[in-house]
Amino acid sequence: MEHSPVNPDVRARIINAIEELYDQLGRVDKFPTVSDVRGRARADMNTCSAVFKEWKRQQTAKPAPVAVAVPDQVKLAHLEAVGIVWTAAQEQANSSLREAEAKWELERGDNETMRRELAEAYEGAVTDAEEARSAHAEVQRSNDSLTQQNQQLTQQLAEVREGLAEQTTKAVENERRANDLKDELRLAHDETASVRQELSQVRMSHVAELDLQKGVAAEQIERLNESLVTTKARLESATEQAELRQAALADLQVKFAQTQAQAEASNAELVRVRAALDERLQQNESLQSQVATVVAQHSELQRSHTALQADAEKWRQVADESSRELAKTAGGLQEVQRQNSELMSRLGPANSRQKGQGIKPTTGKPADPK
Repeated sequence: MEHSPVNPDVRARIINAIEELYDQLGRVDKFPTVSDVRGRARADMNTCSAVFKEWKRQQTAKPAPVAVAVPDQVKLAHLEAVGIVWTAAQEQANSSLREAEAKWELERGDNETMRRELAEAYEGAVTDAEEARSAHAEVQRSNDSLTQQNQQLTQQLAEVREGLAEQTTKAVENERRANDLKDELRLAHDETASVRQELSQVRMSHVAELDLQKGVAAEQIERLNESLVTTKARLESATEQAELRQAALADLQVKFAQTQAQAEASNAELVRVRAALDERLQQNESLQSQVATVVAQHSELQRSHTALQADAEKWRQVADESSRELAKTAGGLQEVQRQNSELMSRLGPANSRQKGQGIKPTTGKPADPK
């Protein structure tokens, strides 16, 4: 599988992040995880995994190439050293085989570690998404409760407004009655003035009659006196009615002041209710902004979940590539075994000639190739 070329700046940033994390771990056999490298380098999972895999290959020992032809020392050695040469060649081949097997085991462990880290990251993202859904449901319930409270407060405000309207109507009616009483009092004053004017006229007429008729009999004087008493009685009655009307007007003014005080108290209560309603509305707006924030976080978690799924698909592709490389390594091992067989077949005639000449090998029987 051929990888797309990596940007040199991104590659350098990823390698620097790997080196920093590896230094923090003390440069032991334990390597940093791909998720830590990705978080520090701020790169995508596919690029991080490719560069990290290449860096790990550079840190591990490369397998020694297997000799295909017989070494020059073996060709120049005497037939007596064939056994020693055979043992050395076999040890060299087995050493290369063990190194290849160790590398295969190391790469398999790295792939398993990467799969485990990816599974843990996926489970963490799923857990965060579930918590976000629970928080969204809780905020939605709180929003519904506040909406219900807002409706109740709106209904209470409407009732208070209706009561205030009724009180305002009553105050207007009381003011109208007070104006009517004022008009009646003014009429009473006018009647009193008219009676006083009539009395003045009567007095003037009486004086004129006295001046003109000084000899009028005492009976006319008594009639005039009776008329004067009647007029005074009417005047006193009109004055009493005026005083009563003034007292009634004062009482109505007191009632009007009480009504105004009640209206002011109602206005103060209305202001307090409006302030509480405004505070509730502000709380509702704050909760709505929190709901929008949680919804945005939920969307971000969904996008992270989608990115993790894409990274998982890329990891599967990397695992497939590792499997193919392992298959190539197995093919290389088979090639090493074939070369060992060829080496044994080449050395077989030399052993036969050694036996024919009566020369014994200095070493024991070579071990079977693995």
